[in-house]
Amino acid sequence: MTYMRIDSNKFWGWVVVSLLVGLGIGLTIMFVQGAGRASEINKLRSQLTSQSEEASGTLADLQARLASAEASITDLTAKNSQLTSDLAAAQSAAKTTSSTTSAGTLSFSSRSVSPNSVATGANLTLTVKIKGHATRVRMQILGTGYDKLYYLTKVSTSGGVETWRRTVTAPTKKGTYRYYAGAFIGTKKFTMPGVSAWTFQVK
Repeated sequence: MTYMRIDSNKFWGWVVVSLLVGLGIGLTIMFVQGAGRASEINKLRSQLTSQSEEASGTLADLQARLASAEASITDLTAKNSQLTSDLAAAQSAAKTTSSTTSAGTLSFSSRSVSPNSVATGANLTLTVKIKGHATRVRMQILGTGYDKLYYLTKVSTSGGVETWRRTVTAPTKKGTYRYYAGAFIGTKKFTMPGVSAWTFQVK
């Protein structure tokens, strides 16, 4: 068997080169592994930062919604209190009106529609004159397929006679229409007699 002989002066050089090559390979492997781990760590840090920012945004949005809901509840509570107060005042006023106007009588002086002949859709003035003090006055207009009820406004009082009036739009259908007058003292209703003669024309 033939053996390869290495000179003693080259042997140590060969050993040193082998050590350097091995060390270089080891360092390269460590560097590659370290770089991979560093990249993974950076990726995890980035994900954590992103999730933290998203959570902060979600928390801020929830806080804003909560503040808005609380403001809405406060507003609704205030409106409910105001409505309750208004209702109580209206009920008190209704009781006062009823107690002070429940007694009394009314008589009708006249009722009229002007003009007596009117174009479709034109202005129509309704007038009722009453002796006494009414709390409400209304006029009903009837025709073929037509039935409207209008509440009038008191415009003057003279010599114990109240004048109630309102301007409305005439019916849009041509024909003959009848009109009735009614008035109230509180809940007590009074109706002016006479029906057939009280008419006006829409042309």
